[in-house]
Amino acid sequence: MKLTAYFGENARVEGRLVSDALLDYLERSGVATAVLLRGVEGFGHSHRLHTEHFPDTAPKLPLVAVAVDERERIAPLVAGAAKLVSGGLVTLERASLGTGAAELPVEAKLTVYLARHQRVDGRPAHRALVELLRGHELAAATVLLGVDGLLAGRRQRARFLGRNGETPLVATAVGPGATVAALLPEIARRFAEPAMAVERVQVCKREGDLLAVPEQLPPGTLQKLTIHAGAHARAGAHPLPLALVRGLREADSAGATMLRSVWGYAGGEAPHGDRVALVRQTPSLVVTIDRPEEIQRLWPLIDALTGEAGLVTSERVPGLSFAEPGTNPL
Repeated sequence: MKLTAYFGENARVEGRLVSDALLDYLERSGVATAVLLRGVEGFGHSHRLHTEHFPDTAPKLPLVAVAVDERERIAPLVAGAAKLVSGGLVTLERASLGTGAAELPVEAKLTVYLARHQRVDGRPAHRALVELLRGHELAAATVLLGVDGLLAGRRQRARFLGRNGETPLVATAVGPGATVAALLPEIARRFAEPAMAVERVQVCKREGDLLAVPEQLPPGTLQKLTIHAGAHARAGAHPLPLALVRGLREADSAGATMLRSVWGYAGGEAPHGDRVALVRQTPSLVVTIDRPEEIQRLWPLIDALTGEAGLVTSERVPGLSFAEPGTNPL
């Protein structure tokens, strides 16, 4: 199973940062794989925009913590995580740990956890992985750099001074389930049996083409839309990821988080990532989670903004949400 928590970097619990308390909790609980990601823009139930973009810069950027392990280890952690992340959102999702290929769905999301400076054939492992995924025509792949986490149960935290070679990073890709299934043994062999998770997704749009509207889910669940955008993806005159976050905020969405990658691709673009430049040229992800009826309400906006670019996927999130005391949760 996969446990995911969304909260602000300044959130505190019992005098400690939630990020530190949560990762300590996961480490003590023996979780095998976890990563803490720092977003670059987002908003939550308060609808206050937090962003690193000038002139609206704010120190309260969004954080996303993801933990993956066997059901028996993850499921008992939900209550404790919810208590720590009392002002954010906690979801619990089903995933396959890179095995049982015959059970993979028609469309799948593959997530691979690596160390930052891990190398394969003399090259950065994450670049070699993205090249492999693109060579098999997966629709998009995005590499996100963690600032804290666990690999094989060992805590790996980024330091201000240091190479941080073992800090975890996570590569996420979307493609046909049969293709993902065929790739699993090769990834395990070439990348020293990394932690992998496979989840069911519905691909709704690809590079402006409408493939399906998000499925209508029953009440009582949550629904997640993820938009993969290449570095040059636009919505009119604006970068697509920024247009999505700000459009969703204006439309009174429950929340959205933008994550910037260090390497990846979406659509027909060649793999690309960080380089020395005035404007960072990297792919991005935008994630929004809401009630199914709200996703249906917001869909025309997202459909319009992704009219020319972006890969849009929908997922069922059979989890729970939590809000600040005195406010209404989702």
